Amino acid sequence: MGEYMNWGHIVLGAILYTEDANRDSSLQDIYKVVEDGGSDGTLFNPRLLEVEPRWGERQRFQHTIRSTLSNLVKESLAEPTGRGIYRLTVEGRKLAKNV
Repeated sequence: MGEYMNWGHIVLGAILYTEDANRDSSLQDIYKVVEDGGSDGTLFNPRLLEVEPRWGERQRFQHTIRSTLSNLVKESLAEPTGRGIYRLTVEGRKLAKNV
């Protein structure tokens, strides 16, 4: 599954998971949900846990999440509510629940 997963669906699901606790999702919340689901190598390629110096010493998957969030905001599926904090739009919530 690793290289062919849909990061949009993964990030939407991570935000939905956090929102179910009645709060908006910080980048750290999203990272934790994704990392906890993938640290055993079943969710994504373990190489994505490596640190990438050219992206500010972040793990590769964190860069991918940030890029994916940017795309989700452009597609009006998520919206920022503060610096590094996101919530799903009505359309984003519908899509996340149907994945």
